[in-house]
Amino acid sequence: MKSFTKIFCAAGLALCSIASCLAITPIVTDPSIPAGAHQLLTNKMLQIASKNECPVLNDEGYSFTCSADVLSKEMTATTPAMHAMTLSVHFFLIDDITGDVLATNTVEVKGAGKTPEKAMISALKTIKPNNPGFKRMLDKAAKKLCPEPTAAPVAEPAPQDSIAQ
Repeated sequence: MKSFTKIFCAAGLALCSIASCLAITPIVTDPSIPAGAHQLLTNKMLQIASKNECPVLNDEGYSFTCSADVLSKEMTATTPAMHAMTLSVHFFLIDDITGDVLATNTVEVKGAGKTPEKAMISALKTIKPNNPGFKRMLDKAAKKLCPEPTAAPVAEPAPQDSIAQ
């Protein structure tokens, strides 16, 4: 199932805010992320949206997705042996029609567990939805997709004739 995002611009706003402009639905399609971590990462992406006041919507046009790269993977010399992992998690807002990447954010996380999958889940749990990088990413996408309204021409008041009596 593929989820998409839809863009809304509220008329008459002085500035195009995230809450009125960008509605997103997260999707995790990266095959390197284990099935057990898909729901966790989807929930993290929903938290990112809610922390930044983005409404969540299922529609066509723009997708909010992510991928993860393993930067390091180690086995600890402890009993029991543990897997330690450092990940670079990349978040993207993409225009599905043109394929353009509207905005990105990357976070580096670390985790440990009895299996590589549990180490990855442990690392993904440390993603902070209130990270300022996510706010910047969503603001950047909103600026590209929701042009700021131009100032309406101000009508000059008609001259009033004063009649002296």
